[in-house]
Amino acid sequence: GQWLAAAPVGSPVSAVGASSLPLELQLEDPCRASWDTFGSSDRWRQLRESKAEKPVFEFILLRGSPALDFAAVQLTGVKSPPLELSVTNVRMCPERHLEAMGDGAIICFMVRSCELVGEDGPHLPSCCISCDGPIRQDLRPLRSSNASEGMIEAHYSLEAKHTHHNQKLKCSNGRAVVEKTLGIIGDPADVSLSVSPVWVAGRRVSINFTSFNSYPTPLHNCQVNFTNGQFKNMTPVAMTQRPTKSLLNRTVVTVTTYYETVADGSVQRAAIRCTAIIQNQFIKKTPKDYVTMVSKPCRTDIYLGYFTGPTGTDEQSRRIHVTSHECSIWGVSHSCWLVDSGSGEIKEALDKIKQDNFISIHLLHIRDWMRAKSWLIRCSVNQSGIEYPVVETRPVLFELSTDKGSG
Repeated sequence: GQWLAAAPVGSPVSAVGASSLPLELQLEDPCRASWDTFGSSDRWRQLRESKAEKPVFEFILLRGSPALDFAAVQLTGVKSPPLELSVTNVRMCPERHLEAMGDGAIICFMVRSCELVGEDGPHLPSCCISCDGPIRQDLRPLRSSNASEGMIEAHYSLEAKHTHHNQKLKCSNGRAVVEKTLGIIGDPADVSLSVSPVWVAGRRVSINFTSFNSYPTPLHNCQVNFTNGQFKNMTPVAMTQRPTKSLLNRTVVTVTTYYETVADGSVQRAAIRCTAIIQNQFIKKTPKDYVTMVSKPCRTDIYLGYFTGPTGTDEQSRRIHVTSHECSIWGVSHSCWLVDSGSGEIKEALDKIKQDNFISIHLLHIRDWMRAKSWLIRCSVNQSGIEYPVVETRPVLFELSTDKGSG
């Protein structure tokens, strides 16, 4: 019969010759496929290389004859890629990650390849480090073994050195190449913890933990340890990474993780502890815990005090007392202004003559132009960097005092 020779784009098979028997089909990649034929016996029969003749089929020639009367040829791919590199779990090799090895540690890995056979026998995959550089290091396989049909495994071991950091491990079977970037673990040079200095109940506080110059990128963990023995892991809200070069010209990374929480009474005198973790090992933690102190929020009142200065003159003043109640620990400062109650315009700032932790006294100068108009006193409240909404008095009239006994 007539054959229709067609090969889809990217197919590992191509047809060579005429579209009728004899027809030659050629495998473009023998590592990825096998042949099946469907004959007059109405069943599929797979064509394989014999045990005596080792090479994987690269092409097959079908001829028309009474002994070979096939109506179809099917190409079947195998699931395994032509080349695989994986770390092996062996007792003598404790390392598990090529990209994060301890300096001086031993790591074992295996390269799995389709078995290619040349005139001198089967070809094992070859591996080298810095293959194209002046410090090329060729690796010799410890042993090899046959895996599934048509596949071979070569086993290697490697002693990790700091000079391997950022170098390429390359393995090839002559048809395919696999690469891995090697990495040597570097502990953080230092860690630091930055915490909002003032904790006020109901207010959001920030906690930043930084590890400097480590490899690979560490995981950070910060937790709040309560006085009752319980603890809570904090959830990060953001993270930044900054790659740099170490003194050994290694690529290392400085990582900052940002946390936020709302202060409340439950964290009073709690300890915040942070740790940098590399490959599931606790590498470095903050040298000492940060112990939280939480203040209640402030409630602030303004009191209009007594007059000062000669009576009946335009040189009188009135003392304004501002007191913040309920808050503690963190000192409070106040600033006050005279405000036109009608327009809301700030007329002038009041002179502060005294400031204690939670109490301040301000001086309002009473002038003749202030008569017959209502004013209010507005004050800001700042608890060691924590800003509160402004507080103010009701509109009042400020008249010059004529009472010699006023005070």
